[in-house]
Amino acid sequence: MEEEMLRPHKQLTGPIQRTKMDTPPEQLFFLLHGWGADGANLLDIALSLSHDFPHAEFHLPNAPLTCEASENGYQWFSLSDESTSALLQAAESTASIVENYIREKTKQAQLDHTKVVLLGFSQGAMLAKHLALTRPNLCNVVAAYSGKLIDVPENMIADRVPMILIHGDEDIIIPVEAMVESYNILKELEFPVDAYRMVDLGHGINQAGLELGHQFIKKHLGLES
Repeated sequence: MEEEMLRPHKQLTGPIQRTKMDTPPEQLFFLLHGWGADGANLLDIALSLSHDFPHAEFHLPNAPLTCEASENGYQWFSLSDESTSALLQAAESTASIVENYIREKTKQAQLDHTKVVLLGFSQGAMLAKHLALTRPNLCNVVAAYSGKLIDVPENMIADRVPMILIHGDEDIIIPVEAMVESYNILKELEFPVDAYRMVDLGHGINQAGLELGHQFIKKHLGLES
């Protein structure tokens, strides 16, 4: 069973929320869930986003690995070895699968990367940042909630994708200091990055954080009124 859990599924599956207007999408959002969860866990987030982005289509894939801690959940990569080198290697392996999924859906929608948004929570946020640092012309903006930057990868690309980092100051799973460190690294690398510390919030996403993310995404998609 352990070997089966760690064998990644090459084809990602999960919920898809079509546009509110029931028309071809003008933007694509890819929502990457946290460790041990699944795509459906972020359906409420997709619904909230759809009010501000009625022409967007939302993809909520399940991660390719069965979670090490629960057969009912999924993980983007293993946490059995949390050394930086091991996490980078694991994230890179999964990133190729997720990249293929995003590019396939973007092509099917007849859009390009300038209309693509990555939104990740926890481990999904870690993966979203890694994708933005390593995959050219994949997305236009990243919203990362409660997730750290694993490290600066050796295969970092020249693109500087705008990112917003949002983190609860009461988070005991991934302390808010991880966000501060991520912000400092990304600023040093000359990424357009904003960071917000949510007061009295643990490991989660609140409405205030969602609204900050919405405004940042609108700005970088050129949708500000």
